[in-house]
Amino acid sequence: MYNDKGNTKYLKLLKQNYSSSQDVIREIVNLSAIINLPKGTEFFLSDIHGEYEAFLHIMNNCSGVIKEKVDLIFKDTISDYDRQELCPLIYYPREKMALLAEQGKIDSDWYAMTLNQLILVAKLLSSKYTRSKVRKALPEEYAYIIDELLHAQEDEDANQVRYHKQILKTIIDLEDADEFIIALSALIKRLAVDHLHIVGDVFDRGGSADKILDLLYDYHSLDIEWGNHDILWMGAACGNDACICNVIRNNLKYNNVEILENAYGISLRQLMLFGMKTYGIEDGIEAARAAITVMLFKLEGQLILAHPEYEMGNRLMLDRLDELQDVGVDRKRFPTVDDERPYALSDEETVIMRKLHRQFVTGQRLHKHVRFLYDKGGMYNVYNGNLLYHGCVPVDSNGAFDKLYIDGEFYHGRALLDKCDEKARAAYVDNPYKDDVDFMCFGRENGLNMILMKWLTADARLVSVNSKVIFLDEEDNPHEFTVSDYASGRGEGTVGALGMDLWGLRILLLGDLSVFKNHIMTAVRIYTTDGYYDYKIKKSAAEKARKAYRLFEKEIQKGKL
Repeated sequence: MYNDKGNTKYLKLLKQNYSSSQDVIREIVNLSAIINLPKGTEFFLSDIHGEYEAFLHIMNNCSGVIKEKVDLIFKDTISDYDRQELCPLIYYPREKMALLAEQGKIDSDWYAMTLNQLILVAKLLSSKYTRSKVRKALPEEYAYIIDELLHAQEDEDANQVRYHKQILKTIIDLEDADEFIIALSALIKRLAVDHLHIVGDVFDRGGSADKILDLLYDYHSLDIEWGNHDILWMGAACGNDACICNVIRNNLKYNNVEILENAYGISLRQLMLFGMKTYGIEDGIEAARAAITVMLFKLEGQLILAHPEYEMGNRLMLDRLDELQDVGVDRKRFPTVDDERPYALSDEETVIMRKLHRQFVTGQRLHKHVRFLYDKGGMYNVYNGNLLYHGCVPVDSNGAFDKLYIDGEFYHGRALLDKCDEKARAAYVDNPYKDDVDFMCFGRENGLNMILMKWLTADARLVSVNSKVIFLDEEDNPHEFTVSDYASGRGEGTVGALGMDLWGLRILLLGDLSVFKNHIMTAVRIYTTDGYYDYKIKKSAAEKARKAYRLFEKEIQKGKL
């Protein structure tokens, strides 16, 4: 078989990762064993809509998986009441132990009993995984201890029994049982769900989508299928003004200004003041909602007019306000609509929109979450033979996939979803307003070669003289430079007029500039007074930097610098 010419290509592939036939055999044995283990539990969640408290509870109880396992293990040994007490302890260990302590129910016997119960739950849940996978999931500070306890056998000899009992006794005696219970509870929840599927809509009416994304950020294994509300926020972060207006309008509708102002630092004050003045509404939220709704109609209208292929002309209303009065539309509710240019923003609306735009495209925390959606998400996913997508796929009246016209071609079914995925990613990658290194050049002053770097930032940041900037080349070699001088403030991080009211830094760097001659820099780390920030460097930008250095070197050799 191995000499069969038809197998040559497979043997070549195997050779890339395995040095000998024995290595291949060992891997086959390992994989054969793994596929005979029970499939890990998959957890499906959709339409979270920013409801953090509900989401947190579902995540902590693993959608009932933990209760199911507790009942399975202890239904014949402990009472319903005790099982009901054990489950909340696993869900919320700190809070539950604080409550029990207030009630005077915690002592050494309670610790001993509870630790044994938790170990039994963890042991059952770990049985569907390989030992190596379980070890990777163990909390670092207790990894050795928990590993020993999980693999204790019922029929072990007296020495082993004493050994394992002594481990638990020592934990209790050293008053570390609380932290050990917290660690065990976290492990149980980690083992209860092998993989998490978020099938759309982290965002919408709830005010805490940011907290949900913070929690998901460190989750061990997940995928995200973008929902319509997720796409809307992604579009806003990419700088689509119609999406920005829609996001603001939705949150004002549900009175959720905290996610905009507190979570993502997007100020609505100017919009509220404008709305109160222009629309004669005293309530700031309602006034802002009225103002942003009209701005949304205008900006959507601009997109519809610019793209007749959308076939959305029926959504154009602002040029027909007089006609629509017959069906109850009050013309007075549209004071900023110019009959000559109904879809043009007024001067005040333009100023407001420009500021809102900049806040959305430069907000650091928002973009951390949006990057996470891009990294972990997509329009659809195929996992374990299941097709996962949010909402629906366009079909015609006969139930066949309907076609949409995009970029000069018709797409339907999977091809349509792939095209939408491609467009969504391109919108973010090509966004020129992200927090980023905006400009870099080489110069010479007082006999010293230096780099001038301009850095457009989302928020006010500071560097110090002698702080570090580290470039990473194509071979992952670091090249360290020192800040010799800097200026920070509005407009400092930009070149030209664009973004002059945004915060930025102008930084002078000293170091061995010659590394730019023969290396392509792939990333840069900038150290600030509150930590460091990492940025990838586009290949095109890295090539420009290398060419710029070579020109700089030639000018020095010519004696012009």
